[in-house]
Amino acid sequence: MTFTLTQNAAFSPSTISWTATSSFAVGLSGHAAAFAELNGTTTTRAVYVIGGADNTNAPVTTVSYATVGGSGSLSGWATTTALPIALSFDAAAAATPANARITAPGFLYVVGGATDASGHASANVYRGALAANGTVSSWTQMTALPVPLHSLGALIFHGDLYVAGGATTGNAPVGTVYRARIDSTGALGAWQTEAALPFARAHFGFGTLGGYLYAFGGDSGAVAPNDGSLSGSTIADVAYAQIDLRTGDLTSVGWTTNSNKLKKAVSKHTAVMAGGNVLVTAGLYNGAATGSTEESYASSTATAPWLASTARPARTRSRL
Repeated sequence: MTFTLTQNAAFSPSTISWTATSSFAVGLSGHAAAFAELNGTTTTRAVYVIGGADNTNAPVTTVSYATVGGSGSLSGWATTTALPIALSFDAAAAATPANARITAPGFLYVVGGATDASGHASANVYRGALAANGTVSSWTQMTALPVPLHSLGALIFHGDLYVAGGATTGNAPVGTVYRARIDSTGALGAWQTEAALPFARAHFGFGTLGGYLYAFGGDSGAVAPNDGSLSGSTIADVAYAQIDLRTGDLTSVGWTTNSNKLKKAVSKHTAVMAGGNVLVTAGLYNGAATGSTEESYASSTATAPWLASTARPARTRSRL
C-alpha cells in the first residue's frame, strides 16, 4: 500500500474574517448542511442545504447546492433533486471514498427531521446519490432510525454513520447515540445502540476529531423547533467519547464531560471542528435571546479554555 503524508494546514479561528457570498433564493431556518469533495475528471467541492423551514415555519423539500471556489467563495445556488418528503431540523452527512468504504463518487444521507412546524419527528433516513458534478440524481429510503428524531446530530467517521441526541415525540430531548455501517454500495446496516450522552439534548453542536465524538451545549428541555425565544434549559457542557477504530463502537469508557464548559449555555448554534479547534457560532443564550453574531473557539485538548473570535457580520440564529 502507498501512503501519502501531508502536513496540517495552519489554521486559527482567531484570524477568521467573514465575507458575504451567494445568498439563498429564500430565507430558511432549521436546514441541514453538508460538504462533499467529489472526484471525477475534475474535483468538485460542493456545499449542500437540505430541507429547512420557510417564513411560515413549514418544512420544505428543497435541496440546493453551491460549489466552493479556490478563495472560499460560493457559486450561485442551484436546486437539485428534491427530498421525498418535506423536512426541517433534519441532519445530514456526506460519504465519499475519503471517509467511507464506497466506490461511487459520493452519497448524501439525510436523517430524521420535523415534518411540520410543531415538531412531529420523522424516523426516516434518505440516501441521495451524488454525481461528480455535485448534483443529487436520486433519493432512496434507507434503514429507519430506531425512534423518530429532529434537531439531532449526525456525522460519518471511517465508514460509520453516527447519530446522537435530538428530540423525539412531543419535542422531548433524548441522549441516545446510534451507529450504522455504510457498505460499499452506500447501503446502511442495522442501527447499533452506543453509549448514551451524559445529558439528553437537542439543538446542539456535534463533531468529530482524532477518533473522538464531541457534543457541544444544546437544550435539555422540550422546545419547539422554530421557537426563537430563550429557554431556561440550555446547557453549557461539552462531552466527548472515544471511538474504537477497529469496531467503530464507542469505547467502554463512554462519554466524559469536559472540565471546561462553553463560555455560555447555548442552543440552536453551529459547531465546526477544523485544524484541532472547534468554532461555535451564533445560537440562543442569556443576553442574546433572539439570536447572536457571537463566535467562540477552543482547542480540542481537554483543558483548553474558550476564547472569543470574530463575530459574524449579521445577527442570526443557526444550528448544526
